[in-house]
Amino acid sequence: MKKRNRVLEILACTALAAVIFLGYMFTAQDNGRFEIEDIEGDRTHLADFVFEGIAGDETGQVHYIWQDGELKTDYYAGSTAQVDDVLYQKKQGKNIISQYFRQLNNTLYPTPDLEAAPSAGAEVQTFDKLDDLPAEIRTEVEQEVQGREPYELKAAVMDSVDIFAEVNDYEKQKTTRYFTGLQLTGKEYYFADVEFNNGGVRMGTGNHVQNYGISSVDMGDAWYTITNTDATCEGEIYLNRIPKDGMISMYETPQEHWDDLYYDATYGETEIIKTFPVNGENRIISMERAGKDRLLLAVTENDNLILELYDLEGNRLHQLDAGVPNVSSYELNTVEMIQRDEQLVLWFGLSRRVQTDEMDEESFHYEVDGTKYYVVEEDEIRAVQAEDHLGYFDVQNGKVLQMKGFAPEHLAIKFYGYMYVGYDITVTDEKTGELLYHGRLVTDFAEDYNRRLTAVNIGEQAGNISERENPADWEKYNAIRMAERNVGGVYPMEGRFYYTGWNEGYDWGYMEGDYYYH
Repeated sequence: MKKRNRVLEILACTALAAVIFLGYMFTAQDNGRFEIEDIEGDRTHLADFVFEGIAGDETGQVHYIWQDGELKTDYYAGSTAQVDDVLYQKKQGKNIISQYFRQLNNTLYPTPDLEAAPSAGAEVQTFDKLDDLPAEIRTEVEQEVQGREPYELKAAVMDSVDIFAEVNDYEKQKTTRYFTGLQLTGKEYYFADVEFNNGGVRMGTGNHVQNYGISSVDMGDAWYTITNTDATCEGEIYLNRIPKDGMISMYETPQEHWDDLYYDATYGETEIIKTFPVNGENRIISMERAGKDRLLLAVTENDNLILELYDLEGNRLHQLDAGVPNVSSYELNTVEMIQRDEQLVLWFGLSRRVQTDEMDEESFHYEVDGTKYYVVEEDEIRAVQAEDHLGYFDVQNGKVLQMKGFAPEHLAIKFYGYMYVGYDITVTDEKTGELLYHGRLVTDFAEDYNRRLTAVNIGEQAGNISERENPADWEKYNAIRMAERNVGGVYPMEGRFYYTGWNEGYDWGYMEGDYYYH
């Protein structure tokens, strides 16, 4: 019997798989229209900017890059999420083919934890019987224990509490716990631990910190943190520097405190950079990285939004009235930014919640009062004029790039949703607003929508489409199974494209993170 060469067989199979995979990539690629079309002005102004994105459906994506005055495209088979992961790992120099068969761990961690403990010198009373508790606190505890006897109660009431924060580096399993500078006074604060036969519940601690959040900025060798406050806070807070080499192992933190009602220990190194007085009219909203060695603070003065730029020693370099009076009336849920070593580009929409029925808390809608744009560079904060609700925005060399997605113009929103088939592009002079260039990123993606709409006889533009549509049209449209291509977001080639929220206090479920594969 002829001996088989297993090594050669494995190599041959591997080579065949690679050929089949690359052949699939080649044959599956979209060879339709995908280009930048000039409308007005000089295209060389667009060459000051570098951006990229992906466009496609659940089966394949066009990865496009605008760089050095040229639009380059590559095709990748796979869904948006798969191609996101592939391109991210390609930038890290990893094997592209192997990345189709694994998913990135995109876990995002929330902001640092906040906890309360009695202030030094606070008057503390302890209790082990429900009837001995102050009336207001007794009512809250009674609601928790009602019908769940027997139980064991341990409680403490005090006249002031300090707020502590814990910053965690989960990748290296390091941690630091420190005093934020914030002390709450003016009423009774309590901690309660109720143990039942089948478990227990802790009360009180969350109530003391739910109105506060914390901003943390990674500056390479250290974290910089500051507490975000709301209208109920009055006192002082610290801008802290937490050196990474001064953090301790998570496995070295004290374990015996878990049975205690509260915990006031600190560990790891912390340096107080600056102290800020706060009250109802003067609040700390957020802090962001504004270059390799600058911090941008969003604060309020008499409820007006103020942007302040600081160096890492706590010296204020510049201040700008952001032009947002009564900022507490807005919900700044999504603040987008491009963070570069020498620049921060930042924008957000002014979203306002309007109650439609004063008797029904769930009856409301949102109104958006425009979009605000800013750039921070050369130790200066500048407001920039641009169109509202842009899909992408950037500032380079005194020029402003504005990109806004557009959908098929002749179709009803009900049928094509909010899918984009291209981007409208303008470049203007930052100081004068003069239009320097106008163009479009154009595709043939609208054909996907046309085919489906033609099948239900509403694809042509004739008369008022609302007069001709009916529920059956929508059912027919959905029944036609077709992968519709969509132009996704635009992203910077250089820098970090980042999003966060500037909601006052702690926002339950709030997360922050990077866009795309940066």
